[in-house]
Amino acid sequence: MENLRPKNRLQYKITIYIVLLVVLIINSVGWFLYFSANHYLDEELGKKLISIAQFAAGSIEPDLLDYLQPGDEAGEFYGAVQKNLQNLQHDFNLKRSYIIDSEFKMIVDSQGQTSISAPVLYLQSHILELNATLNGQSRFSVLYRGSDGIYYKSAFAPLKTRDGIVSAICCVDASPEFLQVLDNIKNSILFINTISLFFAIFISFFLAKSIVNPITKLVAASEKMSQGDLSRAVKIKSRDEIGYLGIVFNSMQENIRTQQEKLQELRFVAEAKADSIQSYNDYILQSITNGILTIDLQGRITVFNPETEKILNLNHANKTGKKWQDIITELHPFNKILSRLLEKKEALSYMENQLHFRDSSKTVGIQFSHLLTANDEKIGYNIVLTDLTVVKNLQNQIIEKERLAYLGELSAAVAHEIRNPLNSIELYMGLLKRQLKEDSTPDENIDKIQSEIKSLNAIVTNFLKFARQPELELRRVLISDILQEALFLATGALKEKNIAVRMNLGKDKLALSADFGQLKQAMLNIILNAIQAMNDNGKLTLSALEFTNEKVLGIEITDTGSGIAASHREKIFNPFFSTRSQGTGLGLSIVKNIIEAHHGTIFVESRINKGTRITVKLPMEHA
Repeated sequence: MENLRPKNRLQYKITIYIVLLVVLIINSVGWFLYFSANHYLDEELGKKLISIAQFAAGSIEPDLLDYLQPGDEAGEFYGAVQKNLQNLQHDFNLKRSYIIDSEFKMIVDSQGQTSISAPVLYLQSHILELNATLNGQSRFSVLYRGSDGIYYKSAFAPLKTRDGIVSAICCVDASPEFLQVLDNIKNSILFINTISLFFAIFISFFLAKSIVNPITKLVAASEKMSQGDLSRAVKIKSRDEIGYLGIVFNSMQENIRTQQEKLQELRFVAEAKADSIQSYNDYILQSITNGILTIDLQGRITVFNPETEKILNLNHANKTGKKWQDIITELHPFNKILSRLLEKKEALSYMENQLHFRDSSKTVGIQFSHLLTANDEKIGYNIVLTDLTVVKNLQNQIIEKERLAYLGELSAAVAHEIRNPLNSIELYMGLLKRQLKEDSTPDENIDKIQSEIKSLNAIVTNFLKFARQPELELRRVLISDILQEALFLATGALKEKNIAVRMNLGKDKLALSADFGQLKQAMLNIILNAIQAMNDNGKLTLSALEFTNEKVLGIEITDTGSGIAASHREKIFNPFFSTRSQGTGLGLSIVKNIIEAHHGTIFVESRINKGTRITVKLPMEHA
């Protein structure tokens, strides 16, 4: 292949380009000389014009010009000055000569085209030179081309009074015919440049064709090769460097084809192994009961398994590759927790947090660790989430049941110990009242004491109801009968606050096997709580429901009261918890005991100043 290497033929082609470059340099020099000559002639002509303007200014008496007024153009003095300017114009081959005052208005015009005191508009382009002349300095303008296509130049000389004050300006405009040589030089340069351009285009066309054609073939073959076609050989007839490049290209293409075949075989083996590993990894991530979330150092999600979606209540598609803040937004309860973990960047940490969602809350175990390579290089963060809600609920239920069992035993013992003295006190108060009634008018305080004893007896009765597990007397009862009976017992409280009642009983025959008396008591307690939460003219809605999918029947009681604060909702079923000063805090605890004895559940939904809805669900198995 070394024998096929060409000898410096590409160098000859480069030489031709250098020749063209020299032509461009010569043209550039020509233009430089042109502009230099233009500048030189401009300076010399300016000096000459200043001399002419000064000569003209010296031949005129400026004090007499003050006497010229508009309309004096036909006067003898105006004619003499104009004649003097015309002679000057003729002798020096000027375009025009004229005299203006300090406000740049015409005094005498050699051509008689502009009257006295008329403004000379085109002088505004020479305002800098004119201002300098008013300060006593002669000035000339730059060389400019007039509207007729001919070069012009102006000069200005001051006319001073005997006191040395500039009262007028003598102006001369020249049209030097010898400056036409600049146009001739310019036209010659343009002609040479045009001829050089066509010549360069002609030569470059054939040179480019001889160079580009082989390159085009190489480009076409490269495109085919980039598309995977390695069977297209390049045929270049030239014996220069490009021809040699074609030979090297064909050899490279053959080598690539051979290597590609080997790589293809290796790729098939590697892909099979990678697919197996990836599938196994996906199976693990989908089957594991923990949420796995990994984030790279740029904050992009790299792993987000289905259990993570379930724990965090998210259902976004295509989470991987996105910024974690775009998926776990600021409003999400896990956002601040994850932000703190990523800011601290502790190597290993574990915590348990309560995540409050709109309709539910979860207890989640969070394990945070760094994601490391085999070389212990940190490439991201790994977060393992465990839903501990069920475990925590079971723990709380066990603790609550143990506490309630102990409390029940204690309450029963205390209630029995209190009830016996209360019965004795009530008996003696009755005897005392009869004795007083025989002797004189009974004391009102005795009635108050008896009323308080009855209230204490009611509290003790509630204690005993709460302490004892309800013993059910099951029979077939209608939900509508339970609600109507409970509503009847609450009639007095309803009328007292003028509460409007609405009944949605659905199917009249919704029935279940239950203890009528205890369910009636539970519904009555809920209704009385609802009435106490409402102001006058409130609205109470009672509904009987059938949840076919869940195989349960339901009772829904909705009020328009003040609502329950979020911090109180989990406590309202706790014994002795009450927001009213006169409440015992056992009403809803007894309700919960009765519902759970029927294997049912009770749910509370509430909004502050909007109202509360309590839903009781009882299994159909008892129906």
